[in-house]
Amino acid sequence: MDIASRIQLEKDIDHIIVEGLTKILASQNSPKKNKSKAAANNLHKKQREIPETEQVVDGFLKQKVFYSFFPTVTLFLEQEPISNLAMNLDVNYRQVNQKNYNEIGETGKTLKELIFIQDDNSFQNSPIDLIFYKKKIQLENSQSCNYLANVASMSYCKLNSTMFKQHCDTDIDKSAYNLELLLCMKNLTAQFVTKKEYQKLLFILGFKNYNSNLICQNYEAILTLFKDFDTATEVNFKDMLKELQFPFIYNESTDIAENRQDFKDFFSCLTKIRCAVIEGAHRCESACRLLHGYQLGDPIPLVSKNIVLPSGCTLFKKVQTNVYYPKDDNMGFNKFVRTKLKGISKKISEQKNY
Repeated sequence: MDIASRIQLEKDIDHIIVEGLTKILASQNSPKKNKSKAAANNLHKKQREIPETEQVVDGFLKQKVFYSFFPTVTLFLEQEPISNLAMNLDVNYRQVNQKNYNEIGETGKTLKELIFIQDDNSFQNSPIDLIFYKKKIQLENSQSCNYLANVASMSYCKLNSTMFKQHCDTDIDKSAYNLELLLCMKNLTAQFVTKKEYQKLLFILGFKNYNSNLICQNYEAILTLFKDFDTATEVNFKDMLKELQFPFIYNESTDIAENRQDFKDFFSCLTKIRCAVIEGAHRCESACRLLHGYQLGDPIPLVSKNIVLPSGCTLFKKVQTNVYYPKDDNMGFNKFVRTKLKGISKKISEQKNY
């Protein structure tokens, strides 16, 4: 599917979602439903899930640490459809270097080797830090880039000269094939998630309370919705589809990695909400590659391979998770905000290395 067709598909799906949500809200607000309005409001208040937070920097709150799973987090990572690279907002003060996966650590093994060891917990040694955003198409004549967030590859990468030429008709200097490059997405930027967009995500995932005056952006509730479904096995994957009632058909003719990739593509069409990695990018990048059958260190475009992950490996274990969000939903993703988030990223990294 080309980019234009995908954009149109996302618009059509969003229209269906908005239409369905509007009907439910109208039904909930009908006179018949509002006979006990005061009692209903009290019930909503009791059911309201307010995340415990602590202030981090001016304008930002950090949700109290909770546990999530890498297969769930990767569903919300933007992925460039031609290169298949995981993309990230410019909120992390450093990019992933694929060479780091092959460096021998204190255990005498590389990180790439440790990932494939049953019952290893290398990815559980510290929390991952995330911030959620809504992806947004940037018009050519829009604001200066200083006021807009940049979406680029989470990792430095090399080009596969043969395959790159097959997918792209752009002429580039031959020396580029020997360089470590960052891939930037054109005409795509970000804004913080509004209550309306968050409300649509709750609707998609089957939550019952859509009252925009009462709900708050509690991503713990969303990420832990998948807590029983790490998709490590075909049975677990199918159980997720059945339990959460996703209209997605598991493809028996291909492997589980490709089914994860197809489901991620399906899920990304349902919502424009994505997450960016403030800290923990090496772990999230490797998860996004290996879970979908792409080998670490391979040049782009990435090609799916028959990669078998042990069901008890570190990628399928729960990991401590911090989620940051702004006090004001209308805050812009400007240069000042990006600098603040990069400062948080640097501080966390220095604390880990201390």
